[in-house]
Amino acid sequence: LAVGRSELMLSSEQAELLCEELKGSSVYKESVKSLCADPGVIAYCFEGPGAIGKCQLLCGPSDPAYCQAHAPTSLRAIWGLSTAKNAFHCSANLAAADAELRALFPAGTLALQRTLCIVKPQLLPKMLEVRMALETAGFTILKEKQTFITESRAKEFLAEEKNKADYKDYSKGQVAILVLCRLEAVAVLQQVIGPSTLAEAPATSLSSRFGPHLHASSSLKRAAWEVRFFFPELGSDPIPGNAEVRDFIFRKTAKESMNLKTLSPTDTAADYSMDPTIQQLISQGLWSLCQVRPKGLQAVSWFKDWLAENNPNTKAPPRETNNAMPTFKPEDRTKRFVETGVTAEGMVFTVEAPAPLIDKPIVEVDVAQGQDQVAPNAFDVPPYVVLTYGGDAPLYEKLCEELKFVYLDLPALLEAEVAAATRLGTEMQHFIHKKEPVPADLTHQVLKQAMLKNKDCNRFLLQCSFKTVEETKAFEAAVATISFILAIPMETPAAGMDEVLPYYTTLGKVRVPAPEEDGTVSYDAIKTFFKCRFLYLICPPALPFSAVAIFLEEKYGYHCVDVRSLLSEFANSDKPDAELVKAALTKGKTVDASLACPLVLAEVEKMRALGVNNFVICDFPQTLKQIEFLEYRIPCISRPLLLDLTKADAEDLASMTESEVQALLKTECFYSEESKAMIAGLPDLQKVPISLAEIETSIEGQGPSTPAGLQALILEALRLKVEAPLKPKATLALGLPGSGSEVLAPLLAKMSPNTYFVDCKMLLEAEIQRGTKVGMAIKKQIETNGKPSLSTTLKLLKEVVGLTCSDSIVLYNAVTSVEDIPAYEEDFDIEKAWAIEGDEKAISTWRGLYLGSSTEDEDMIKAWGQEKKQFGEVLAYFEAKEHLEKLAVSATPNEEELQALIEAAMPEPVPEEPEVPEGEGDEEEEEDE
Repeated sequence: LAVGRSELMLSSEQAELLCEELKGSSVYKESVKSLCADPGVIAYCFEGPGAIGKCQLLCGPSDPAYCQAHAPTSLRAIWGLSTAKNAFHCSANLAAADAELRALFPAGTLALQRTLCIVKPQLLPKMLEVRMALETAGFTILKEKQTFITESRAKEFLAEEKNKADYKDYSKGQVAILVLCRLEAVAVLQQVIGPSTLAEAPATSLSSRFGPHLHASSSLKRAAWEVRFFFPELGSDPIPGNAEVRDFIFRKTAKESMNLKTLSPTDTAADYSMDPTIQQLISQGLWSLCQVRPKGLQAVSWFKDWLAENNPNTKAPPRETNNAMPTFKPEDRTKRFVETGVTAEGMVFTVEAPAPLIDKPIVEVDVAQGQDQVAPNAFDVPPYVVLTYGGDAPLYEKLCEELKFVYLDLPALLEAEVAAATRLGTEMQHFIHKKEPVPADLTHQVLKQAMLKNKDCNRFLLQCSFKTVEETKAFEAAVATISFILAIPMETPAAGMDEVLPYYTTLGKVRVPAPEEDGTVSYDAIKTFFKCRFLYLICPPALPFSAVAIFLEEKYGYHCVDVRSLLSEFANSDKPDAELVKAALTKGKTVDASLACPLVLAEVEKMRALGVNNFVICDFPQTLKQIEFLEYRIPCISRPLLLDLTKADAEDLASMTESEVQALLKTECFYSEESKAMIAGLPDLQKVPISLAEIETSIEGQGPSTPAGLQALILEALRLKVEAPLKPKATLALGLPGSGSEVLAPLLAKMSPNTYFVDCKMLLEAEIQRGTKVGMAIKKQIETNGKPSLSTTLKLLKEVVGLTCSDSIVLYNAVTSVEDIPAYEEDFDIEKAWAIEGDEKAISTWRGLYLGSSTEDEDMIKAWGQEKKQFGEVLAYFEAKEHLEKLAVSATPNEEELQALIEAAMPEPVPEEPEVPEGEGDEEEEEDE
């Protein structure tokens, strides 16, 4: 990449520096002289991997005659005349390049710039690849947003561009807009993207790679305009110098510069008004401040309000006629006579001010297609935040050290901020001095600062003092979503537990460790909630295990760790031991745990920082040492899953691959005695039997007989077989409105360990209140269709299940009609539906509660009838599948009554049969015979 270009006449000192290598040679003086000759030189600053070596190869040896014989295509062979006049110079090494660049491009020559890049709708699916390419080119992404651009806005944006006829390309769909920064960003981005004409685009350019679907600013001036066009909130860049600042502060505005300089702004009888300079405005404000004399930070607040009230760029109220301070206000007429006179020819003239410019509104359409704005987020990746109640600092510090969390103690953070006398600390000190509570927005800023400082870890344990649900909601809206709440039982409950915990319990986000017999809570019980879930996917090499893992990633949120790919990438690198790994992979041998496990560990730690807790690790472990290595370093709940295929079937599949010999070699290694012994030693191994004969029989005549067709059918069969044991279990709590089903749900959750209930309605409402993209999408769905999308609801529910390695969930307010059930059954294994069924008296009571005072309202009566009908249809569905458990009541039951009904409905445990000593049963059978 050509980062800089300069045309200059070299001084003798600069020329001598460039000819440093030739000192002492016969051509030294002539070389220096040729560099200083007219018309000067053109200097380039190149950047990139191996830039020095590539330039040397491009230029060729220093002797043009030698170049013509041995490197005829080099630049010196084509243009060089002699060793002293060889047309091109390039740096010999890094030290020489550094010295030469400082001499030819002094400080300030190469500027840090901002530029704008737009990824058009056609290329948005490959946004990740584009971002990686830009970062590889040294760009830093300062700001990014994805949005829709209307045709009128696109026309306005391209009005001065050569390709202004291409505005429809920008409005065909969603675009990504990025503000990029680096040295000479404008010129470098143009090189990285390349010409929009594909025939002219270099093979290494993004246009050649992705097509003409990228826009880059054409000049530095244009870049500044484009950044302001889409990101008016960003400040000026580069920062104005002293002369520009003084000019801005002390000059009149453009509108005022057209006014007569002799007019007095203090003349209240005049039928005009004048805009002040910024210096005049601030001076007037400070004069008013001295009259009021507010103290401390109140002075700052007062002055801020005064500036807002007297802003000359906004409409001000009519001027007061009393002796109060006159307020500044803009000219509110379209034109005004400002100067008259007579020309040399005797003609009378009048100069009028032009009509004021009308600011064009910025119209952006949000991705969620809603008018509500998504809550701003300062984090590149949403942090994983655990809020704590109860417990003490030493306990949490130990947890954080062992589990690689960052411990945030809010009171300690606030004290440190005040002690450091920062801006926030000074503001907080003002409230502390007055013995008033510190405002929430200040505490939020302190917490956000602490999190941003530790964003590389991105996992936080927050000991806070939120006493109300409103405080926690405000924190989630301003800072980050709470992943879950850890509530440690205490004799005296912590402040806020009684109000905050019930709300988050209905969202499935409260975790309470079970106390021991003596009433204490063990450290291991607390640590259980922070464990990862590892699913080890073990199978013969010929099976498409990566595709199965990706399916689990898309459907249930498991992150796929493909160990084979990690090892292959390592083997192709220049790192130590890469050859050992490459040799082992070629022969189908096991890679040593000391080499394989650190790669897996690094991938897991990277994804944990992104809030991922569930992992499917493919082709792992290959030895028991590997599993011991990983699980010793990361607390986890592991589950090995073997796709059990016979060796004959595996060999048949291996023979269909492109590299048949290598596949058969790996298959032989997988079925070796050593591998069988390792698999047999895995704890709690679950086998999923796979048979090619069974697959071919079940799809006979349905699919193609080619190897690719068979692979696709095998993959579909694998998905069904693997999904069955991994589906999270679900229990439904059903009932008519007012029947007490909201009490039934938490009672059912207590029946199973690590099971939590979720009020689906409240879960969706909480997401909307947080103002997330998902929340705005839900709100739009409700406004458009009257109800949220089931796919959105199911996605949120699966995230709740995956929080703390839970395998089951109790759902309330989930299934509203029989049409919803198949979607739930697709993602959850619904074990049972518990329903509160009332007699006629109970139903009559519930109807009265539902209608309230609207007993004559036909819409309400119709809605009740619909609720009752849908409830009956849902019961009939689960009753036909023998998954229904009815709790018959004659009135709304309380918690104790419901508990008794549940216990009565539970099947009695089957008594265990006593063990019969060997031989006794055989004698009785002989007597019977």
